[in-house]
Amino acid sequence: MKGLPCDLSALLAECLDRRASGDHAYAVRLADLARARVGERDPGPLGRANVLLIRGLVAQDAGDPEVAAGLLRAAAETAAVVPEESGARLRVHALTALGALSRAGGDYSLAEGRLRAALALAESVFGRDGMDVAGPCNELGMTLRYAGRFDEAAALYERAREVLERVLGPDHPEMATVHHNLSGLAHARGDLPAAEPAARRAVAIRERALGADHPVTAADRGALAAIVLARGRHEEAAELLRAVLAVFERTYGPEHYEVAVVLHNLGTAEYAAGRVRNAAEALTRSLSIKERVHGAEHPELAGTLCNLARICHEAGDAGGATAMYGRAALVLRRSVAADHPTLLLCDQALSGLMSARTPAVSEPGSSSSASVS
Repeated sequence: MKGLPCDLSALLAECLDRRASGDHAYAVRLADLARARVGERDPGPLGRANVLLIRGLVAQDAGDPEVAAGLLRAAAETAAVVPEESGARLRVHALTALGALSRAGGDYSLAEGRLRAALALAESVFGRDGMDVAGPCNELGMTLRYAGRFDEAAALYERAREVLERVLGPDHPEMATVHHNLSGLAHARGDLPAAEPAARRAVAIRERALGADHPVTAADRGALAAIVLARGRHEEAAELLRAVLAVFERTYGPEHYEVAVVLHNLGTAEYAAGRVRNAAEALTRSLSIKERVHGAEHPELAGTLCNLARICHEAGDAGGATAMYGRAALVLRRSVAADHPTLLLCDQALSGLMSARTPAVSEPGSSSSASVS
């Protein structure tokens, strides 16, 4: 890494390699070792900012958002005093990571502000078509998609795609992330014929780059499974999701948020295949993990609540169904647009319960990791 002592640079490079392989615990140990070396002999603000940024990223991966936020804020502040492009690039990365962290925490407004600041800085230093604008564009697109602002998200995804394809080429691993997110957006808009080819493109690129059993490849397969499920191929989706679940539990442990996302989709597939008890077990486990990781008021709980509400209603528990749909609508109304599809579904379902009509089942969820979604 430019401007850093060779041993510190090598240590940070190994940390990033471990992070990319999904070995988050070892990546944390390496990042902590790098911080200790910075304390022993200060390499200057460039070295400090690099170490703070990378330690913040691995803390985020390890499921420690409070620690990650503090480290990333410190990285952004330290990078502000690093001259020229090196400091600006580090600050863009730190602000982008902070935006992604805010989105993961359910604060879409704060995420948008941080990501727009990162994008503005990247544009001012590196130009509107520079490689450094792709990351903020992609993360801002994800945030606006989650908030239900699909047209704005589409424009940002397309901008990221154009930059990455021009600089890196159409088959670079970074393009898999773009195709993954374009697929997720098409899925959210109900355009399944467009969503499936983009999802398969992401899987194909990622398999060539990382192998079939890598957790990032598994995340792409999970997104594909959600689309296959929405297209009515329930058994194919369930088979894909069981394989993804095995990779994620092995990589992240049984209580990680990515495991919860897969369990949500697996529960939806099991329900569609008529295995209601299996569906309820997977969805209940998913909800429990999401509540533990993000709290009881996070908008990501809404889809799982909706599907559990459907199962309650069909079992004759109208009160339980009403409570779950109501809770889902409440958490969504705080953070998404009024015409967000899942919010509309909740309102329709509650109205249906009031008039003794059967509500519709929600769409399956999709992965953040890797996300990348």
